[in-house]
Amino acid sequence: MKWLAIGIGGQKWGVYLVSPKSKHLNVDGEARVGSCDYRSCRIFIARDLEESARDDALFHEFLHAILYVSGAERAYGKSAEVEEGIVGAAAPYLHSLLRDLGFRFPRGFFQ
Repeated sequence: MKWLAIGIGGQKWGVYLVSPKSKHLNVDGEARVGSCDYRSCRIFIARDLEESARDDALFHEFLHAILYVSGAERAYGKSAEVEEGIVGAAAPYLHSLLRDLGFRFPRGFFQ
């Protein structure tokens, strides 16, 4: 179910809440709570997550999308492992910074 349309780097992205068993959350045989499909400009988030976990997953996938549209992969050679390391390290701090600056998803945003 699509519940958010957002612009990232001039591209239109759709964010979808999906079953935790969705094929979109099975990446290379590994179950995930979120994934980012660069070709279709879609982000998938498990719909059964609690609010804080959903926010964390969404910020994580937003950062993947930002790295993709910015062309940052040129700096790390398109290595999925390196990208995941960058995103995994940076996303919690970005999310924390935005919260400290007063950012909150609007009430009812995820309905």
